[in-house]
Amino acid sequence: MLTRPNVHLAVIHYPVYNKNREVIATCLSSYDLHDIARVARCYRIGRLYFVNPMQQQHDLAERIIGHWLTGYGAFYNPTRQEALQVISLKKELGEVTDEIEQLYGHKPIQIVTTSKKKQSGLAYETLRAMINRNEHTYLIIFGTGWGLADDVIEQADYLLEPIMGDSDFNHLSVRSASAIVLDRLLGDRTNGGQEHA
Repeated sequence: MLTRPNVHLAVIHYPVYNKNREVIATCLSSYDLHDIARVARCYRIGRLYFVNPMQQQHDLAERIIGHWLTGYGAFYNPTRQEALQVISLKKELGEVTDEIEQLYGHKPIQIVTTSKKKQSGLAYETLRAMINRNEHTYLIIFGTGWGLADDVIEQADYLLEPIMGDSDFNHLSVRSASAIVLDRLLGDRTNGGQEHA
């Protein structure tokens, strides 16, 4: 499986906010595991990290992933098996950056995402050009719940500009947001993703 070793994703379940702006841990979703893994595989992401501090949540995720990697699901749907191979489960963000440093010899540049208009964020075109130069390793970080805690945003290297729709409703699922972001950053813009004849 050909991947982009310089681009990885992290879906953060802690620390994130609830609607009252309290720091909480959210639960893993089987939909997120399946759908974001498929997006990651489509755009050849190196690793897809799910960060959750609760061991019970890891146990659940491992059962779901195991069904598709080595259980009946591996034979029933081989493409799902291929997609889920990119997933790695961690308990905190530091474990993610440490693993990437061990694999590639340097810490990744951390790019956080948000749905809120804050200070001017890094433009998609700029980050796309940075990735294409292939000089650094990038970790694109998505939050769950009501968004990443400020501590995560403040320690990042860049804040990506938010996805803005055509209305005042701005509550995309992390599955939808990751697909839009990856297409803007890595999508084929020459021939619809098809090989030239």
